[in-house]
This record gives sequence, structure tokens and C-alpha cells, in this order.
Amino acid sequence: MNYEALANQMEAQLKSDPTNVRLLNRLAIAKMETQGCEKALEVFKKAAESCPTVQSLNNLGYFYLYEGEPNDDGSFSCASSKAIDVLEQATSLNPTSEYPFSLLGKAYLVAKRDKEAEEVLIKAVSLAPDQANQNNLGIALYRQGRIEEAAYWFSKAQLSSSSGDISFKPHLNYGVCLAQLGRTIDAEKIADFLITNDEAKDDIDLLDVSQIYYETLKYSKVVELFDNYQYSWSFDWAIIYLFCLTQCQRKSQAETLLKEAIHNNLLEIEEIKVDDDDEWTEQERMDRIKDLALEIDKYREEYSKIVAGDRPPVNFQPYEVSKCYLFGCYRHNNPEYEGEIVTGDIT
Repeated sequence: MNYEALANQMEAQLKSDPTNVRLLNRLAIAKMETQGCEKALEVFKKAAESCPTVQSLNNLGYFYLYEGEPNDDGSFSCASSKAIDVLEQATSLNPTSEYPFSLLGKAYLVAKRDKEAEEVLIKAVSLAPDQANQNNLGIALYRQGRIEEAAYWFSKAQLSSSSGDISFKPHLNYGVCLAQLGRTIDAEKIADFLITNDEAKDDIDLLDVSQIYYETLKYSKVVELFDNYQYSWSFDWAIIYLFCLTQCQRKSQAETLLKEAIHNNLLEIEEIKVDDDDEWTEQERMDRIKDLALEIDKYREEYSKIVAGDRPPVNFQPYEVSKCYLFGCYRHNNPEYEGEIVTGDIT
């Protein structure tokens, strides 16, 4: 689709019909594809201000949540509080579509307002019991410590599809919940499925699956996944790997890994000291060097705890399932919102 030509056509139409809110929304979506976020936000805001309908408010909320608002340097960052404000207005209009409720639930999750997320996601599920809504309701419950209830919704989500697209993230979420609930056999069946299913491996990282085995104390399986992992891992993952190596009587390998991690940090510190890249400010260089040095101390401290018998915790964060909730989106062939009468046609 030629979005630039489409945007030009709609801008011409708006000259004779400047308050056509549907046309404004379509123009904003076209500008997202052609002229970038700043122009799109300008039009989305104009649509919501001139006619605050379910569609115009929803789409502005979507933009604030997923694209954000401009920073001083011209970049964009998530504006979840603004998203919440306009999406609360949209849901107060009692929409018959799940879009505003699904989006508001996601915005509440971003803002760590999990109880409120639960309430609106229950409404979203009642309107559209699809994979995304069921999974994200599970997240809201999990983060409140209600693991059994979360497991129920993750279980339903893993059996559902979202607009014909399947995500395997609910399987992972469900597997971790089962492991935490002591249902180790069922949990390990899910983990085994995820690491052997080619489609799942395109959606789920091997190290993510290791969290199920770690919770069921199958440390040899965790080590196997790390041994076969092709990419670098974070500090937290490295600590888990170190612990599992020691549990599998591979202490010499753990000590080699520890030395390599510390050596890599020292190398990076030296590289930063001699790097003349203008993108770094002097304060940024100092901060990064300080962080790397502190991480070296943390490696040594955490490994000492492991040798003393401490088991590092895994702070599991359930994975979100997303879909496009933008009314009138060309790319995803989303419909306009039909639950309200808005003047102005689109030709």
C-alpha cells in the first residue's frame, strides 16, 4: 500500500471536512507509516480533542502506550500515564469492543497497578476471550501473588489463538506457575515441549524455559540449555548458571566461567577508557566504568554465597502477549469502531 499517496489524498479531503474524526484517525495511521511519530501524534491528538469518541480516544491511548511522546532529544518514550487518562475516558463510554479495555489493562500493568489491570482485563475477556486477554489477565493475577488463579488463565490462554496467531508465551507462563505450585511433572512436560517444538523455539528463548527446570530443581537440564545457548547472557542469568554448574559437580567449569565474566568486564572498562567516540559524555563513561566495577564485586560476592550453599532466586516476570488494538489499522486490517455514530464519511 502506498501510504504516502493515501495520506496526501486524505489531507486533501480534510480541507473541505476538517472535523471528520474517522478521516483524522486514518490519516494519523498513514502518517505513522510515512512521516513518523511526531506527525502521527499531532493528528491523533487533534482527532481526540475535536471528537472524543471510543475510537479517537482508544487510538490516542494506543499511541501513547506503544509509541509514547517526544523527549527533548526528539526520541519517543512510553507515556503510560497519559495512555491511562485517555483510555479511562474511552472505557467510560461503555464500548462494545475489547480494544479500549485490553489497552487500559496493558497500561495499568506497565504502571504496576495490577488490581486495576485485573478488573479491566476481566471485562476485556468477557468481550473477547482470546489468547492475549486471557494471558494478560493471568499476569495481573500472578503479580498479586495469586498463582493458582494465574495458572488457570495461562492454561486457557495456551489453548486459545489471537487473530489466528499463536504465541507460546502462555505455555511458558503456565509452566512456571505449575512448577511453583509443586506440579513438577506437568511443568516439566511443558518445558520439554517448548524446547523440542520448532515453532515454540522461534517464540520462546531457551533460557526462559530454563526457569521451569530451575523451579523443579532439574539443574542438569538448566546446565544443558546454557551449554547449548549461542548468545551472551546477563548478570542474573550468569549467576543461575554458576549455581547449577556447582550443583552438577562442575565446579571447575563454574570457576572458569566466573573468571571469564570478570575478565570481560575488565576488558570493557579498558575499552571505554580509550574510546574517543563523541557519543559518550565524560559522565556516561564514568558511570559505565563504575557499573562494570560494581558488577565484578557482585560476581565474586554471589559466587561466594553459592559455594556456601545459597540458592539464587529467579524473579520470574510473566510474558505479555500483544496484538494490534488500533481501530482502522491498515497493516492488520482492523475495522473501524462501529458502536457509535460519527459524522463525516471517508471516500
